[in-house]
Amino acid sequence: MKNDRFFIKLFKNIDLMIKELMYEDVYDYAKDLKKTYPDATEIDEKIKFIDRLLCFDILGKELVKYNGTDTNVVVPDGVTIIGKRCFAYNNTVKSIVLPDSIVEIEYDAFLNCEKLENINLPQSIVKIGCGSFSNCLSLKEIVLPNNVEILEDYTFEGCRNLVSIELPINLKKIGKRVLYECTSLEEVKNIKQHL
Repeated sequence: MKNDRFFIKLFKNIDLMIKELMYEDVYDYAKDLKKTYPDATEIDEKIKFIDRLLCFDILGKELVKYNGTDTNVVVPDGVTIIGKRCFAYNNTVKSIVLPDSIVEIEYDAFLNCEKLENINLPQSIVKIGCGSFSNCLSLKEIVLPNNVEILEDYTFEGCRNLVSIELPINLKKIGKRVLYECTSLEEVKNIKQHL
C-alpha cells in the first residue's frame, strides 16, 4: 500500500480532515477507504484514533462535551474554549492535557470531577470561569499560567485536597470565594501581588 500514490493521497486527506476537526466526516471517509484497501493496517490505526476523537463534541472551536471514559484525556489541537460543564461530573478522568490553543475555560467546566488529579493549563488561557474546578477533590496542586487575567467566583471552591496554588502575575480580577473550602491549602504563591 505504501507505494500506491493514489492511496497515499487519499490517506493524507484523513490527516487534513482531522486538522479541520471534521471527525464524523473523516470517520466515514476512513471506513470507506478501508473497504477499498482492506489490508491497509495504517487505516485501522487511524480509525482507532478517530474513535477516540469522537468522544469530543466540538462546535466550531469550542469543546462542548466530553463523552469518553478514558482516565487520561488529551483535548484535540485547535479547540479554543472548554465549554460550560464540558467535563462536569466525570468520575473517570484523572489527567487532562489541554492544547496551547485554549484561551478560556467556561463556568463549571470541570465541576465535581472528583478523580481529576492533574491538568496542564497552557499559557494561552486568559479567563477561567465561575466554579470551573469546584469540588475537584483529587487536585493537590495548580499552577495558573501568567496570562490568566480573570478568575471568576468559586473557581476552586471545595477542592479539599488542594495543597498549593500559584496565582498568575497578570491576574486582574479575582472573584469571590475562589478558594472557599480548600481546607488543605498550605501555600498560595504570588498572593502578595494581588492584595
